[in-house]
Amino acid sequence: ETIRDGQRLRKQVHGFVIMQRERGLGRLTIAARRPDKSPRAIAGIDVGEDYLDLAIIDRRRARIAYRRVAMAGIDRAPLEMLRERIAAAAPELDRGALAIVDSPRWPRDRDLRRNRARPARRGRDLDSVLRRLVATLAAAAPALGRLSMFPTPPTVYFLRCIADSRCKPHLQSLGCALFAPLMRRERRAAARASVRGGLLFTRFMIAGFAAYRALEAAGIEACESFPDLQFRLAAPTVRLLPKSAGKAALAMRQRIIARLAREAGVDAGPPATLDFADAAILALGALRSSRSGALIELRSPEEGRFVLALSRAQWRLLRAQPDGGALDKRAAIRFQEVDLRSPNRSLNLAAGPVYNYIARRC
Repeated sequence: ETIRDGQRLRKQVHGFVIMQRERGLGRLTIAARRPDKSPRAIAGIDVGEDYLDLAIIDRRRARIAYRRVAMAGIDRAPLEMLRERIAAAAPELDRGALAIVDSPRWPRDRDLRRNRARPARRGRDLDSVLRRLVATLAAAAPALGRLSMFPTPPTVYFLRCIADSRCKPHLQSLGCALFAPLMRRERRAAARASVRGGLLFTRFMIAGFAAYRALEAAGIEACESFPDLQFRLAAPTVRLLPKSAGKAALAMRQRIIARLAREAGVDAGPPATLDFADAAILALGALRSSRSGALIELRSPEEGRFVLALSRAQWRLLRAQPDGGALDKRAAIRFQEVDLRSPNRSLNLAAGPVYNYIARRC
């Protein structure tokens, strides 16, 4: 349901009514997903250049299955071929399932709705708000640390990757299918500057963009999340070892996953690799938080959706009023207006001056 009244927009989303005042670019809403709307299957997907590593929770069987989707050999009709490979590897993911993907939805300088260019910007609105949310949580749990995410590059970066003769054939095929509508002039300009060194790392996002298209074509709801952050939110009192720690880092993540699986009543074998561990934390975190009503969704019309799996205590902290008092559950839940130009690092979900988000139970 959508009713326009001047500059106010009323929407009913997942059992909440969200009132949003629109004011140009940077519109973003925050809402909690209803516990009774949890899908029958949830998948965490870790994206790499050559593989998609999946951890799938089939709620009817209460267990995690680990699957790998290879992308080598994808050439003709690449998006359709990727959709078929995902369907073959994960038949549990039928229409209505939820997939949490470790990759952005689209380049930061393109409007997701119409695939049009956006004004130049250094980062995404989603990332800016996430940093403030994490800073608020870290004030109560210092072990969380600061949020550090790889910046989502602009479109020209991915065009340069595709034009590079050293780019892997399946990434070139997927990239050409994704960016075909762009002007040839942009691709010629991109070809004049190659991508080298550490900048090649974020080339994997081409596979992520394609995964979203393939999942949504199959009727699967797809949202973004960040495994490193989800591990830290699941164990906020300890410092998470970096992946460079090798076996010790994997063992630490396996312990966190085993604890979450026990709490959720899910049969979960230990993930064999760090990539499967990333996929597992996305799925388990979403399952746990969706049951308690603390699976938070950040929505940007231009950038897509990001889910944040919180504990009840973390969600209560973010909803706290400035004076620290708890909100009356019968009253409206007021989300702070998100001013993306503000230099403040913390974000309190109460009331604010630029974007007004008010959610109340239907």
